[in-house]
Amino acid sequence: MNDRVLATDLTGLPKATEDFVLAMCDFGFGRVQIHGFFVLIGFYAGAPRPEPEIKALFKALDIVIPVDRTKNVDDRVGHFYNGYEQILGEFCYRSGQDFEFRTLDSLEDVKLAHVLTILELENHNILDDSIENIGKLSDSSRLYWSLITELGVLTLNNNRPLTDAFSCGIFQTQLLCQFDVNGTHQVSALLKTYLPIFLGELFQTMEHNQLDYCSQLNQSQIPLLKLMRPMDSVYARDMWGFQSWLFYENQKPIAEVEHYDAIQWHKWVVKTALKFSNTYPSDLKAFSQSGLMTHGGLYGIPLWSDEVSEFNLCNEFIKEIWGYDVSDLRNHIELLEYKALVTHTVYSSLTSSREQMH
Repeated sequence: MNDRVLATDLTGLPKATEDFVLAMCDFGFGRVQIHGFFVLIGFYAGAPRPEPEIKALFKALDIVIPVDRTKNVDDRVGHFYNGYEQILGEFCYRSGQDFEFRTLDSLEDVKLAHVLTILELENHNILDDSIENIGKLSDSSRLYWSLITELGVLTLNNNRPLTDAFSCGIFQTQLLCQFDVNGTHQVSALLKTYLPIFLGELFQTMEHNQLDYCSQLNQSQIPLLKLMRPMDSVYARDMWGFQSWLFYENQKPIAEVEHYDAIQWHKWVVKTALKFSNTYPSDLKAFSQSGLMTHGGLYGIPLWSDEVSEFNLCNEFIKEIWGYDVSDLRNHIELLEYKALVTHTVYSSLTSSREQMH
């Protein structure tokens, strides 16, 4: 299967979105995952919400994925659409979360053989069977990767454009709403809440029409953005300054760093952090001021600078906290996330060393 998008995939998309989609290919997404990503956005966009929220959401989405919303979505995609219920049902099942769906065991005074709900939460042997619940980042990344891979098959095999993939996602959510509005809200919230850091940042880029800003980023910076969002703004400003040292020198990109493997990247981050520390011996916010202690915190951070300089110790820390092991990175997206976690770990070690002891 051709992993590069075709002109027919891009039909109806503005130039900025076309460029974003082409960049997704460079990030490691194939055509099927890109189709699935647009379906995923459609699931979220189609969920019921108050009118002001709908207007705010589509103010951005009508620009990045323009579709004629005055036309019935069934008329646009109903002739080839065959549903994603099994895929969604297994995703919810593998998430490990609890749901309160509306149930129906009779219809017009006829007793049904099975209780009906909007989704069957069971194993349909479709998604990554190694994930039994979303406990760590690696679980989320792998489950969502298999999700968007399966979601993308329908519109790709029918040679439909990405705008139709988006519309199919909306159509599916609207169908679920007809039976269970509250349950649909739960599924929509789940899909948004557990997005992994790379896919989640791309999702937010589309949701808020931040395509121009995203196009200026190095691909390794994208998961870092998501990691930094919960941080205190001043601490995050310091960390953003640090990460810029990893990618730029004298305001010019350092070309070779983008091609570093995980071990090379760790060595580069540690080397740069030592230089950054010497340049700012007293100006950096300590880790306790990061704001992360109210979001689960990080415990057992490798000590600065002896422990954090040992790649194996950093790898063990990342495996314990986020589930990734350098020996089991399965695709380019996982490598990008792993490298972001290395950056986060090393910088956290540096700022932990700035705590004042009394």
